[in-house]
Amino acid sequence: MFTRDYQWLIEVAAKGLAERDNHPMPKSVTTPEAFYEVMARAALDAIGLPALLERVARAERKLRTNDEALKRERAMNGWANAEAENARLRAMIDDTCSERSSVTAHR
Repeated sequence: MFTRDYQWLIEVAAKGLAERDNHPMPKSVTTPEAFYEVMARAALDAIGLPALLERVARAERKLRTNDEALKRERAMNGWANAEAENARLRAMIDDTCSERSSVTAHR
C-alpha cells in the first residue's frame, strides 16, 4: 500500500514539474530552489500534512489535559488515602488509650 501511495506522489510531482511553465508561480519564486520549495509545500498540502499536524497538536493538548487531570486525581486520592490512614491510626490510638484507662480503673 505504501509503495502505491509513494508512486502516486511521484506521478503527481512529475506532472507538476511537466506543467510548471503553464501555471503562474508566485512572484517570490525567482530561483529553482524557491520553485522546489513551493512544489514541496504544495505536495505536503496535497497529502494532508497540515491537517495531520493539527490533529497531532490537538491530541497532544488533550493528552496534556488528561495527564494534568490524572495527576490532580492521584493527588486527591493520595490525600484521601492519607486521611483514611490518619483516621485508622487515631482509632487505634483511641482504642489503646481506652484499654489503658480501663486497666487503670480496675486496679
